[in-house]
Amino acid sequence: MREYLDLVFLPTALAVMVYGVRISTRFNRIKEQAVERRNIQLTAINHIGATIRKVNDLKSVIDDVLKAVIQGLGFEVCILALVDRSSETVHFYVPQGNVYTQRMAELFGVEIPDMVLPAANIRNNSAFMAIRRNKVLVRNDLTEMMYGIKPDIPVEKVVWAQRSLGFRKFVVTPLVAEQRVVGALVGASTKNYVE
Repeated sequence: MREYLDLVFLPTALAVMVYGVRISTRFNRIKEQAVERRNIQLTAINHIGATIRKVNDLKSVIDDVLKAVIQGLGFEVCILALVDRSSETVHFYVPQGNVYTQRMAELFGVEIPDMVLPAANIRNNSAFMAIRRNKVLVRNDLTEMMYGIKPDIPVEKVVWAQRSLGFRKFVVTPLVAEQRVVGALVGASTKNYVE
């Protein structure tokens, strides 16, 4: 009888051990992927800091920082929105040579750096008002963020551009200096989920 039980329990015990090893392997893979993503983000942050310390040309710094944010956070494009303190107007900066910003310019009929959000329109732009209150935004709709930007771009063009480029998520992070919001980073992603 004991030999019979050993024959029954041995395969069951082996199956449980194999299953346990598979679970352990899966969790280790997930952990390794998380560490790898974190390393990419830390490398990008380190690159941003090094760039800011060594470059005196503002446009080069902005370009390098935007490219590092794209690489480190996995966005397809990242746009810098900076507030001109003297006029309270928002100006936009894009990374050089980014295919998404080039395509956006084609679809909009205007280069992104030529767009501005005038002071008179800031209060009507709910996305920028949330940024002013130092809130991070995650949005699915580009039209909400384009409201009030000059030159005017018809809503249909904005919707068509978003569809053509495949953008699904927009993450807007305020930039704060001396307890005052000075602008925002706007990251666009073609993924449904953004970490």
